[in-house]
Amino acid sequence: MDKIHIVGTNYSFTHLASRERYGDRFEFISHLHGELVDALLQNKIPKNEASVVPMWNSNSGPIDMDQKNRIAEIFLGRGGEILDLWAKEIFYSLGIKGIKILKGSKIYSVKVASDQCSKFLKEIGVYKTEKFIGEETTTAAADLFIKDASDGDGLLCSKDLLSDKGIKPNKDNLENPFNMTIFSTINSVPISTNGVTPKRYSLGCILTDLNGNELPSEFIDYWHSLFSSLEAEKTSEVLLDIPKILFILRFQDAKALLLLEMPIPNNIDNPWPIPDREPAPEIESLIVSCEQVGKLFKSFIREEKNLLLNKFTVAEEEIIFYGIGETFIWGAPALNIFVHGFDPKLIQECVWLQILHLKSLMDYGIPMEQVAKKLLMGTKNDLRLDSGSYPVTV
Repeated sequence: MDKIHIVGTNYSFTHLASRERYGDRFEFISHLHGELVDALLQNKIPKNEASVVPMWNSNSGPIDMDQKNRIAEIFLGRGGEILDLWAKEIFYSLGIKGIKILKGSKIYSVKVASDQCSKFLKEIGVYKTEKFIGEETTTAAADLFIKDASDGDGLLCSKDLLSDKGIKPNKDNLENPFNMTIFSTINSVPISTNGVTPKRYSLGCILTDLNGNELPSEFIDYWHSLFSSLEAEKTSEVLLDIPKILFILRFQDAKALLLLEMPIPNNIDNPWPIPDREPAPEIESLIVSCEQVGKLFKSFIREEKNLLLNKFTVAEEEIIFYGIGETFIWGAPALNIFVHGFDPKLIQECVWLQILHLKSLMDYGIPMEQVAKKLLMGTKNDLRLDSGSYPVTV
């Protein structure tokens, strides 16, 4: 039986996401999040065995904030080839020992639930207090709840895990708005078509020094060079068939890590042009590296668009900016632009860079849907990247 290495055990969010994505005919190998990341970075998991790692959440950022740089190393391809990347909505249900939550009650859950369910936890006076008992996984939290909980204490986890533990759900959907987790599958993807998994989209990761708090001109020039050898502008789906920036993360303080996706043209092995690694002596390049870190059988951009439209009921013509704490997403379904990151200013740079290119294509006469044209003509330069705890429609 094929193996999939996951975080948690049966009915953890990673287990449920993996089963929904690939089916349940696999042997699921349980890990703590940090242990799985370490095992990948240290090359301890066989390359023919898949590892599904929750990477990022729209409310809490990296799944384990203590591992911010190590998660970035996964994006840099240092844990193995990324063969699947997808976003999935995460719903929290509440189980209670006894009849109701009481004053002074404790809430047991996975650590990141503190941010993913912050609105609910604030309402009951548990947010960022000793009454929130955060464990490494929801399954570990459930086991501790069964062992130690007193009457009036609660457990936040998946509805499936509550059912598996024989706990009746008291309330559902206690997560903050737009609560989605981005999962990555490393080294082996447990799905195929006629024995071969088609790889249609390339993931590229660029590491660049920041020019103060801004992206350097070298990256801007490199971004424009991506289009010089592509014929995406000639396709009927230009808004999907050009490179897109998925993530912009600060890395080691003075660097920016950018994860990008684009279709693989003509099945070439590596569609990412390599920047000049040996500039003239009088020129100092701030681009540290540019590598292909994976090939996907499905487009992350397409799937995130479908998630926002169908699961979170965002209108196609809307622009959303969503931020909790230091975690942000800027999304425009009509333009197929979704940028995740920590720093609103860097996100704005990445968004505006893409919008300017789309505007130039529109001005050149490249066919686009009317809703996209209207959005491009009305987009303001400031993009309204103001911080807040709830979605902002521009």
